[in-house]
Amino acid sequence: MMYTLYITNNCPACDRVIDFLKSGMIDIAMVNISDPGKERPKLSVSVFPALLKNNRLIAYGDDIIKKLSPDAEQGLVINE
Repeated sequence: MMYTLYITNNCPACDRVIDFLKSGMIDIAMVNISDPGKERPKLSVSVFPALLKNNRLIAYGDDIIKKLSPDAEQGLVINE
């Protein structure tokens, strides 16, 4: 399962999701599409942050935080 979080600069929701990930020590690949040379997701996404799994949209904006649930025994659980 490959999860990728797409973010942009000057994005308060992106900052909140990143802070949540850091506070829970959740490791998800992140791509800042504002960085030169970084690609946008393969599917059309216009709201950021956007959490994708194998190029399928799982959640976007602050809803990402609701989808992520660290579990002591299982590690990260993503409620799809």
